[in-house]
Amino acid sequence: SSYQVFQNPSCYAPPPPVAQPITPTVPTNLFPTGGEYDVGASILLVWSEAQFASHYKVEFSNGSISETAVVSKTATSNGVMQLYYAAVNPGSYSWKVKAISGTLESAWSNSMHFTVKKPVIVKPPENKKIYLPIVSR
Repeated sequence: SSYQVFQNPSCYAPPPPVAQPITPTVPTNLFPTGGEYDVGASILLVWSEAQFASHYKVEFSNGSISETAVVSKTATSNGVMQLYYAAVNPGSYSWKVKAISGTLESAWSNSMHFTVKKPVIVKPPENKKIYLPIVSR
């Protein structure tokens, strides 16, 4: 006996659609967006969470030296991202951030600028005696 195999294309399910990557939205810089800070200040960069982002690239620069950091999306707290820099030296700084999803990147956010002030050195008047309290233990 012989068998015939019939193929009916309507019996097969089409392959599932391939998910296309989506370019993440541009984050918004929240803080600092200007101003002056004391020397040795710790700076906390804060920006809004971007849609479709898996992580972020942050550029922090003082004009001559530029540092780039990658921050995981798991660092979010209520839709806000943060990156901490300890004891920043005096000078003018700028920073910006972009969102990344796989191989896709958003545009950079607006670059924000702020200044870390130089320390103020107080010099006593010349030929004047200065009396300091004596502290005993």
